Amino acid sequence: MRTTLKWLQRAENFIMGGAFIIMVAALFIQVVNRNVTKLALPWPEEVAVYSMIYLVLLGTEAGLRDGTQIQITAIVDRFRGRVKLGIQIVARLVVVAFSGAMAYASFGVIAAQAQSGQTSPVLRLPMYVPFGAFLLAFTIIFLVQGYALIVLVKAFIANDPDASVGVVPDSPDEVEEITAALGLNETADSEGAEEKR
Repeated sequence: MRTTLKWLQRAENFIMGGAFIIMVAALFIQVVNRNVTKLALPWPEEVAVYSMIYLVLLGTEAGLRDGTQIQITAIVDRFRGRVKLGIQIVARLVVVAFSGAMAYASFGVIAAQAQSGQTSPVLRLPMYVPFGAFLLAFTIIFLVQGYALIVLVKAFIANDPDASVGVVPDSPDEVEEITAALGLNETADSEGAEEKR
């Protein structure tokens, strides 16, 4: 399972990189065309929009995977051990249920688009191609977060919070990071040591 997830994550990173390059190139072509050549080129905007859809949706999963999504952890960070694992399990359950429902719904939309034969206005691209971003992203979210949920449940049952390290990213304490970057932690530690003397 872990090997499959690593392969999925590599494929996801490859698709995001490709979508980013295509989007930037399409926007560059559009800007150059608007200011220099002034030809009738409607396709770069459509390419950029569809690339951005893939980039944003796959970026959502990448953010969930490495913990860079915006999250409020003030309450969760106050807990330790099994209680914290329990809260993380509930949060993962919500994410897995939502992503599973969205993947299922996306599959239905793609099937309907394939049957209708609808195409994009400019490129005449089948509309199931841009809508495929939803199915791809939510399927990967479902699999990766489902795996993280299994690891969390095993850690909860074993009462071993360290078993979830690497699967559940820790949210860094921003105050500690800032004070460490400014060198204030060392000053506070040395002042505390002097007071003890």
